[in-house]
Amino acid sequence: NLTRAKRAARVSTCRLWRRPSHRDRVVVIWSDEKMMRAGSLRGGAWQKEGDARRTVRHETWTPQLHVWGCIAPGGRRGRAHRLLVRLPKVGAGKRGGVGGTDYLALLKTHLVPFLKRVRADHPTKRVVFMHDGAGPHRALIVKKFLNEENIETFEAWPPNSPDLNPIENWWGYLANKCEKSTKYTIDNNQENREFLWDTVMIEAAHTPCSYLDTLCNSFNAEREGKLSRCDQCVAAGGAKIDY
Repeated sequence: NLTRAKRAARVSTCRLWRRPSHRDRVVVIWSDEKMMRAGSLRGGAWQKEGDARRTVRHETWTPQLHVWGCIAPGGRRGRAHRLLVRLPKVGAGKRGGVGGTDYLALLKTHLVPFLKRVRADHPTKRVVFMHDGAGPHRALIVKKFLNEENIETFEAWPPNSPDLNPIENWWGYLANKCEKSTKYTIDNNQENREFLWDTVMIEAAHTPCSYLDTLCNSFNAEREGKLSRCDQCVAAGGAKIDY
């Protein structure tokens, strides 16, 4: 729930980021993680016509995998940037989730080269990395690494604000593509996960650059008469927006 304090934090952030000093001179790398799922599979038993009725136990499950990604707008090269990483099934965090050490390895291996490409594409602008306030993101080893690598992060991203993060729309776009896939089997979940990952990667690579640019710029730039996320949030007094 958005308390009064959380709504105030959202308004404060949005007012800052719609200023020309931020809107026109800063490029944001938007990041987040997502549990990707395919369409549900249903297993059961066939019954011949004429056989006596019997109770049949059905089993329904959904192939899924955990991913992390980034998007950033295109610059002088004219192509939007996108990154997608498959997260381990079992991490070092609580309950087997992604922990601080997992996240640090992710940043070293994948974010650093991605950041270099974005900076090279926007040589006259500041590049800021956005990640939310999840526990692994606040780990001391992660903060130390970001500081040592001179990676500027988004100032105090407001809590409970996925509606302000443009990458959430990309997740929805990819999830919709995955749910429509039909090449799954009910007897090989590992094979299903591999096919799901292939599908996600293909759809991510084929996402139009114009669409990703529009998403990234929707945070604090008005497009085709539609208010930016920041403008909508301020107008709503920090309440949730439908974007």
